[in-house]
Amino acid sequence: MSNMKFSCVFLMLFLVLISGCNGGGSDTDSAASIRGIAAAGAPIVGTVNIRGANGKTSDNEINADGTYRVDVSALTAPFLIWAEGTANGNNVKLYTTVDTAKKNANITPATNLVLTMALGQDPAAVYKNDPDAEVPDSSEIVSAEKQVQALLSRVFDSLGMPEDFNLMKGMP
Repeated sequence: MSNMKFSCVFLMLFLVLISGCNGGGSDTDSAASIRGIAAAGAPIVGTVNIRGANGKTSDNEINADGTYRVDVSALTAPFLIWAEGTANGNNVKLYTTVDTAKKNANITPATNLVLTMALGQDPAAVYKNDPDAEVPDSSEIVSAEKQVQALLSRVFDSLGMPEDFNLMKGMP
């Protein structure tokens, strides 16, 4: 199977898995925190790291079911978020971003693709070469998400996913 076909099949399966996920819990926690699901076809076993615009970082282990929660009270929005670990025996490092605390932020191949589109290149390369590089603003993320949704519209239709499916949160 070609890499492109494998990638499409993997992404379709992954989107089916997360289509019902909303990151667990709600956005109403009293503490400033970001929570979500870190998965790449299976839950990621590893750590979620978050860097705020002020350069400070915070991290936490990912739970066995892929859920995570990280305290960001010492960080300033917007936030760069990445998960490092293994999923199905493969090493993974995936990225996402969120513009405020108390939000759900899933970390998946789809969120990584949205961030790649917004940056114009692989987030791993951007942040390896410049760990202090800024995250794209929310309008750039929304635009990139719409581009990815357009590219995958046939896949979404075939899976019966709602048109307003949010790639960054995993729900409408």
